[in-house]
Amino acid sequence: MSKKIAVIFTGGTICCETVQDGTRRPHAETMGYQLLDTYREQHPEQEFSVDMPMNMLSEDFTPFAWNLLLEALRRVAGNEVCGVIIAHGTDSLAETAAMLSVALLGYRLPVILVSAHSPLTDQRTNGHVNFAAAVQLLQQEIPHGVWVVYQNPEDVVYVHQGAHLRACANESDSFFSRDMQPISTFVPPKQKKTHEIASPLFSMSLFSKTDSVLLIRPYIGQRYDRMDLEGIAAIIHGTYHSETANSQYDSPYSVRYLIKEAKKNEIPVFLAPCNAVRQQYGSAADLVEAGAVPLTDASVQLAYGAASVGISLGYRGTALYEWVSVVCELFAD
Repeated sequence: MSKKIAVIFTGGTICCETVQDGTRRPHAETMGYQLLDTYREQHPEQEFSVDMPMNMLSEDFTPFAWNLLLEALRRVAGNEVCGVIIAHGTDSLAETAAMLSVALLGYRLPVILVSAHSPLTDQRTNGHVNFAAAVQLLQQEIPHGVWVVYQNPEDVVYVHQGAHLRACANESDSFFSRDMQPISTFVPPKQKKTHEIASPLFSMSLFSKTDSVLLIRPYIGQRYDRMDLEGIAAIIHGTYHSETANSQYDSPYSVRYLIKEAKKNEIPVFLAPCNAVRQQYGSAADLVEAGAVPLTDASVQLAYGAASVGISLGYRGTALYEWVSVVCELFAD
């Protein structure tokens, strides 16, 4: 197999520079290639192909940006490369990693996302280390799938499954996932069979073309009677740390109110994460009894990505419910 690696630049801190006013701005044309040039200084034999479908901070991503990224991955699929590295910002890294984990089921190449907590011109940056780690994994023929490599502040580079990555906390430079492994002792997890799911990437239509996904995170005072469900095909509702949310009768503060309104329009409501076998608290059990679909071990990012891909494939109602449930089960422990 070819050892050439496809690199896709999207922007983010790893492709930023600090401008005169002290803010960081995208400059992929310069910084992205600096990433490659620095690596080649020590490894001149490594070949790369380069694509730059966009150049923006990841907090500015829209469904249109995801479409550009997927088109770039479609182009790579026919090339003689051993894998793909995507340079991506940290702010929405978990969202993109989760979406790609679903969209790239059955994709023949391993895909690794890399980021940086500071620009490449900053001596503290971990961008070069993360990129070199991604190249190392591809040279060692990491299994196909979506991965994230990232060096936390304790100077340990961790390998994450893209579907399991959690969003970075505010003002933090660390990423976590439930099965993260140091790259020095990394052992690929047992691959689950995906042959029963047709590869979504090559049959997906554009994101956000018509219907969309409503993602809700619980908070005290949430009013469900003020939500417009027009154009919504799926609802992803997050849970508190005990995998719960408000279930107090049919109050407008209760998720039960939302479930009732969603049923009128055949919109599935998913709870993520929420154990599908046994809910520890009566509040969660009541929501499941009312019709919410529990997704075991699924983050809101994974559930959102699964629903978004399902909608782009044309699934609605029961078919969408089945798609999201099957995909999230695939990535559960």
